[in-house]
Amino acid sequence: MILCGDAVLPQISPNVSLMPGSDPQPLKSFMDSLMKLGKYEVALAFPGHCRPFTHFTERTAMLVRHHEERLATVQALLTKQPMSGFAVCSALFGTELGIHQMRFAMSEALAHLIELVRRGQAEQIPGDGMTDDPYGASATLLFAEK
Repeated sequence: MILCGDAVLPQISPNVSLMPGSDPQPLKSFMDSLMKLGKYEVALAFPGHCRPFTHFTERTAMLVRHHEERLATVQALLTKQPMSGFAVCSALFGTELGIHQMRFAMSEALAHLIELVRRGQAEQIPGDGMTDDPYGASATLLFAEK
Protein backbone atom coordinates (compact mmCIF):
# COMPACT_ATOMS: atom_id res chain seq x y z
CA MET A 1 0.00 0.00 0.00
CA ILE A 2 1.13 3.57 -0.71
CA LEU A 3 -0.26 7.01 0.03
CA CYS A 4 0.77 8.70 -3.20
CA GLY A 5 -1.22 11.92 -2.84
CA ASP A 6 -1.04 14.05 -5.97
CA ALA A 7 2.27 12.58 -7.16
CA VAL A 8 0.55 9.75 -9.03
CA LEU A 9 -3.07 10.21 -9.99
CA PRO A 10 -5.00 7.35 -11.62
CA GLN A 11 -6.58 9.26 -14.51
CA ILE A 12 -4.95 12.66 -15.02
CA SER A 13 -1.43 13.96 -15.02
CA PRO A 14 -0.54 16.05 -11.99
CA ASN A 15 0.36 19.63 -12.86
CA VAL A 16 4.13 20.04 -12.97
CA SER A 17 4.87 23.73 -12.70
CA LEU A 18 7.81 26.06 -12.95
CA MET A 19 7.07 28.63 -10.26
CA PRO A 20 9.22 31.48 -8.95
CA GLY A 21 11.18 30.49 -5.86
CA SER A 22 10.51 26.77 -6.23
CA ASP A 23 12.31 23.83 -7.84
CA PRO A 24 14.21 25.22 -10.86
CA GLN A 25 13.88 21.84 -12.65
CA PRO A 26 10.39 20.65 -11.72
CA LEU A 27 9.85 18.26 -14.60
CA LYS A 28 13.21 16.53 -14.06
CA SER A 29 12.47 16.19 -10.35
CA PHE A 30 8.97 14.85 -11.04
CA MET A 31 10.12 12.33 -13.62
CA ASP A 32 13.01 11.19 -11.39
CA SER A 33 10.55 10.62 -8.56
CA LEU A 34 8.21 8.66 -10.85
CA MET A 35 11.11 6.41 -11.85
CA LYS A 36 11.89 5.75 -8.18
CA LEU A 37 8.25 5.23 -7.19
CA GLY A 38 7.69 2.88 -10.13
CA LYS A 39 10.18 0.41 -8.65
CA TYR A 40 7.96 -0.28 -5.63
CA GLU A 41 5.59 -3.21 -5.66
CA VAL A 42 2.30 -1.59 -4.77
CA ALA A 43 -0.96 -3.50 -4.47
CA LEU A 44 -3.11 -0.47 -3.67
CA ALA A 45 -2.39 3.25 -4.11
CA PHE A 46 -4.27 6.05 -2.40
CA PRO A 47 -4.17 9.24 -4.49
CA GLY A 48 -5.00 12.76 -3.39
CA HIS A 49 -7.97 12.75 -5.79
CA CYS A 50 -10.24 9.90 -6.89
CA ARG A 51 -10.53 6.40 -5.56
CA PRO A 52 -7.68 4.04 -4.63
CA PHE A 53 -6.23 2.18 -7.62
CA THR A 54 -4.22 -0.96 -8.30
CA HIS A 55 -2.19 -0.12 -11.43
CA PHE A 56 0.41 2.03 -9.64
CA THR A 57 3.56 0.76 -11.38
CA GLU A 58 1.96 0.95 -14.81
CA ARG A 59 0.63 4.42 -14.04
CA THR A 60 4.08 5.77 -13.13
CA ALA A 61 5.42 4.49 -16.47
CA MET A 62 2.44 6.02 -18.30
CA LEU A 63 3.13 9.41 -16.72
CA VAL A 64 6.79 9.30 -17.70
CA ARG A 65 5.79 8.43 -21.29
CA HIS A 66 3.23 11.25 -21.31
CA HIS A 67 5.84 13.83 -20.34
CA GLU A 68 8.41 12.46 -22.81
CA GLU A 69 5.77 12.76 -25.55
CA ARG A 70 4.95 16.31 -24.43
CA LEU A 71 8.64 17.20 -24.52
CA ALA A 72 8.84 15.87 -28.09
CA THR A 73 5.79 17.94 -29.04
CA VAL A 74 7.33 21.10 -27.58
CA GLN A 75 10.64 20.43 -29.29
CA ALA A 76 8.82 19.97 -32.61
CA LEU A 77 7.12 23.34 -32.12
CA LEU A 78 10.51 24.97 -31.63
CA THR A 79 11.89 23.56 -34.91
CA LYS A 80 9.59 25.90 -36.82
CA GLN A 81 10.67 29.16 -35.14
CA PRO A 82 11.68 30.58 -31.77
CA MET A 83 8.64 30.90 -29.53
CA SER A 84 7.74 32.63 -26.30
CA GLY A 85 6.55 30.59 -23.36
CA PHE A 86 3.06 31.95 -23.96
CA ALA A 87 3.13 30.88 -27.61
CA VAL A 88 4.14 27.35 -26.62
CA CYS A 89 1.46 27.29 -23.93
CA SER A 90 -1.15 28.42 -26.47
CA ALA A 91 -0.08 25.77 -28.97
CA LEU A 92 -0.34 23.04 -26.33
CA PHE A 93 -3.44 24.09 -24.42
CA GLY A 94 -5.20 26.79 -26.47
CA THR A 95 -6.19 30.22 -25.19
CA GLU A 96 -9.79 29.61 -24.18
CA LEU A 97 -8.91 28.86 -20.58
CA GLY A 98 -9.98 30.55 -17.39
CA ILE A 99 -7.31 32.43 -15.47
CA HIS A 100 -6.76 29.57 -13.01
CA GLN A 101 -6.39 26.97 -15.77
CA MET A 102 -4.17 29.34 -17.80
CA ARG A 103 -1.82 29.65 -14.82
CA PHE A 104 -1.57 25.85 -14.64
CA ALA A 105 -1.05 25.58 -18.41
CA MET A 106 1.56 28.34 -18.56
CA SER A 107 3.60 27.02 -15.65
CA GLU A 108 3.51 23.50 -17.12
CA ALA A 109 4.59 24.73 -20.57
CA LEU A 110 7.50 26.56 -18.93
CA ALA A 111 8.47 23.42 -16.98
CA HIS A 112 8.71 21.51 -20.26
CA LEU A 113 10.70 24.28 -21.94
CA ILE A 114 13.16 24.45 -19.06
CA GLU A 115 13.59 20.67 -19.21
CA LEU A 116 14.43 20.87 -22.92
CA VAL A 117 16.99 23.57 -22.12
CA ARG A 118 18.46 21.41 -19.35
CA ARG A 119 18.76 18.48 -21.79
CA GLY A 120 20.50 20.69 -24.37
CA GLN A 121 17.62 20.31 -26.85
CA ALA A 122 16.51 23.95 -26.68
CA GLU A 123 17.95 27.26 -25.65
CA GLN A 124 16.69 30.47 -24.13
CA ILE A 125 17.37 33.54 -26.22
CA PRO A 126 16.67 37.18 -25.41
CA GLY A 127 13.32 38.34 -26.78
CA ASP A 128 12.72 41.60 -28.54
CA GLY A 129 9.58 42.44 -26.57
CA MET A 130 7.61 42.14 -29.81
CA THR A 131 6.52 38.53 -29.50
CA ASP A 132 3.04 37.13 -29.91
CA ASP A 133 2.45 37.29 -26.16
CA PRO A 134 -0.23 39.97 -25.68
CA TYR A 135 0.39 40.11 -21.96
CA GLY A 136 4.15 40.64 -22.14
CA ALA A 137 4.65 38.15 -19.32
CA SER A 138 6.92 35.81 -21.25
CA ALA A 139 8.06 38.15 -24.01
CA THR A 140 11.50 38.72 -22.49
CA LEU A 141 12.63 35.19 -23.32
CA LEU A 142 12.18 33.11 -26.40
CA PHE A 143 12.94 29.43 -26.73
CA ALA A 144 14.45 27.83 -29.82
CA GLU A 145 15.61 24.38 -30.84
CA LYS A 146 19.31 23.98 -30.15
